Amino acid sequence: MKIGRNNPCWCGSGLKYKKCHLDREREKPLKLWEIQEKLMESFSSKICLHPVAGKECGKKIIKAHTVQKNGGLNYIAKDGHVLGFKLNMKTFGQDELSPVPIGVNSASTFSGFCNVHDNEVFAPIEKSEIVFLREQIFLFTYRALCRELYFKVGHRKVLDHVRLADKGRPVPDQMFVQWHLDGVIEGADAGLRDLQGYKKRLDAQLSSKTYDQVDYCVIEFKAPPTIMCAGGFNTEYDFQGNTLQLLGDVDTAVDLITCSLIGYEDKGAAILAWPAECMFARKLVESFLKIDPARMPDALVRLVFECSENVFFSESWWCDLPKPAKDSIRSRILSGAGMAVPRGSNCLTDDGIQYVGWEVVGVRHSL
Repeated sequence: MKIGRNNPCWCGSGLKYKKCHLDREREKPLKLWEIQEKLMESFSSKICLHPVAGKECGKKIIKAHTVQKNGGLNYIAKDGHVLGFKLNMKTFGQDELSPVPIGVNSASTFSGFCNVHDNEVFAPIEKSEIVFLREQIFLFTYRALCRELYFKVGHRKVLDHVRLADKGRPVPDQMFVQWHLDGVIEGADAGLRDLQGYKKRLDAQLSSKTYDQVDYCVIEFKAPPTIMCAGGFNTEYDFQGNTLQLLGDVDTAVDLITCSLIGYEDKGAAILAWPAECMFARKLVESFLKIDPARMPDALVRLVFECSENVFFSESWWCDLPKPAKDSIRSRILSGAGMAVPRGSNCLTDDGIQYVGWEVVGVRHSL
């Protein structure tokens, strides 16, 4: 392959060949820790995601919890720590993925709000009694969505740096890396576009205090769950294995659903919530409601470990978990992160494993 030094590079970067891939096979290969460093840098940016952020912001961007520390994480903490899985470049080389202790001051946090707006917006779910008002359900949804958007932006930023991962490789390998990243970036851009669209609509609802455009299903437990989470995600299949939507079509917006597992007043709940226009999310919840209430908690465990990475749990629960259950959870985490076998239609169907013993005392929804 002969390309003039001043011609556009074959990779599509827009740079001249001499400023891009010329002699890249002779360059020093990029180290995994360098990519990890860029990843951490991207996930450490400070910004306020409030719709009127700017002059009205406080002076300090805080590390805001997406899972409440008081009443949430503290229910499952031991010596100030909870367990969670950390996926990074080192994960690829591990023989067995294992959870690590994470301090409750750090677990579930992101630098996505200033102190003024975090305190102002989320007071109804941080400082008021949880009675599942539409406003409270909206705020759990909004917070989970903001977190997903924050990390999606960080992930997109680091992908441009990952393009340098073909340094020191033969030209055919360089072409494969760039071709693969083209697809990854196209998908990331589509996902970012969808999240920004949902965020814009929820911003308008927050500003107008119109909370009835978010539908929900609340599953109440007799005691706080041993797993806490706050995440937003897209699902391809329902709990009976039926196809809902195809995530590979970057030209079509995909439906979003959020899940929050919370503890409050020595009780617990799972909140499934989604923008009212998301009909596939509605169908997912309709399939969930067909499950025997005694099996609903295990279905929720399958869902959160399959679809979210912002999940934390108690050490005692993990230690007491049988090996088949641990192996299933590890597989779900790696599948969801694209590190193992891609998801199949049975990813949320009942696998016969009892993960938890939470007692369901009530189910309420807006369907």
